[in-house]
Amino acid sequence: MRFYQIIFLFILASCGVNKDDLITNYEKNSKEIQELHFYFRNKIPKNYSVQIRFNSKNNFDLSVFDTDTRQQLIKVWDFDLESFTSKPDFLNVKEHLNLTDESFIELFLKLEEVNCIGISNGNPAEIEYGYRGLGVYSYLLFEYDLNSSQQKKYSDNCSFQYYKDNIVLAFNSGAFGNECISDFKSN
Repeated sequence: MRFYQIIFLFILASCGVNKDDLITNYEKNSKEIQELHFYFRNKIPKNYSVQIRFNSKNNFDLSVFDTDTRQQLIKVWDFDLESFTSKPDFLNVKEHLNLTDESFIELFLKLEEVNCIGISNGNPAEIEYGYRGLGVYSYLLFEYDLNSSQQKKYSDNCSFQYYKDNIVLAFNSGAFGNECISDFKSN
């Protein structure tokens, strides 16, 4: 049985998007991706760390952390906007962030426009592009262009690769810890 599990994980890991897809999408949508970054950065109050990944227009995973009080306000997976709009902790989060149900739908549409699935604020901000197996490819967007030392730091031959200007390509394999991916190996 172990052999079949290994084969299944190998097949699953090879399914989905790759680095070339990530780059092609960025080149096609770079202006819109940068606009999305600024939109989200300006929408979220400075003292909150927010991560959202959409499964569909009304269903998402959401994590909100108050950086001033160091408290997690909410962490939910597979959250259905239509079924749980009156959930007290969600109402509290919406109030703190000054968001509405329509804000979540607008964010979904902006992500969909650039073929992406999730976003988180901060420096760097992260815009998630798509799945490869159980991992996710994403763009890290810094507030400034990276200098040569930072470019080297974010080209680790493993899960990061400096792309250009203020953009780093990333792969997070999450469920099994961060695993290195061959797409980011130097030749």
